Amino acid sequence: MAHSPPPTPHDGPWHRIDLGDLDFAAAALDELLAALRAAGSTDAPITRVESTTGLHCHLIAYFPPSLADLARTHGATPCTPPLLPPPPAPP
Repeated sequence: MAHSPPPTPHDGPWHRIDLGDLDFAAAALDELLAALRAAGSTDAPITRVESTTGLHCHLIAYFPPSLADLARTHGATPCTPPLLPPPPAPP
């Protein structure tokens, strides 16, 4: 009978938080980053500006599975991993 390897901090769902309108999201992002520093984390969320159905774009923070506890503490919801653009081609 095969056994699965034990889970690692990188297993599990990603989480996301909508930090709000891009023009006003800096304070919320600063609060999240301060919480990461206070927790001694070396991981960081991926942030991305996304267009919503509203008038303004929003700043979205995506948290990898290793930051799931912190993300949930700040109201994040589970999501699929963010799609990232491919790296630039070498010159």
